[in-house]
Amino acid sequence: MLATGFVATVTPKPMSYIWYIVSCAAYLAIIYLLVQPYRVQAERKHPRSKQAFRKLVTVHLVLWTLYPIVWILSPEGFSSFGQGSETMFYTLLDIASKVGFGFLSLNTLSKLEQAKEPAREEQVSYKL
Repeated sequence: MLATGFVATVTPKPMSYIWYIVSCAAYLAIIYLLVQPYRVQAERKHPRSKQAFRKLVTVHLVLWTLYPIVWILSPEGFSSFGQGSETMFYTLLDIASKVGFGFLSLNTLSKLEQAKEPAREEQVSYKL
């Protein structure tokens, strides 16, 4: 997906649109894997984390879906906005999808770990 997106950027129009479509098709395959087999497998192995997994996948998919939207609206695509706006959008997306998602993931893990702790304390108190 990333490689064909790069090729779409460096290829002259109208061929760049073909590479863009190929890149979007690869992204759709990733979406399918995350939403279908990986989700089912994760929920089967970790049923208590089902809501957390769904939240993280949803946030991930929303953020990553914005990248091809920015590309098609940027000067490489339909030129709906300029180079400065493109740079700003990609920078904000990178911060949100990497740093923001990282913090969300850590916060979610922390909440899952805290949810497990009372069960451990109850087991310990019964042993005493």
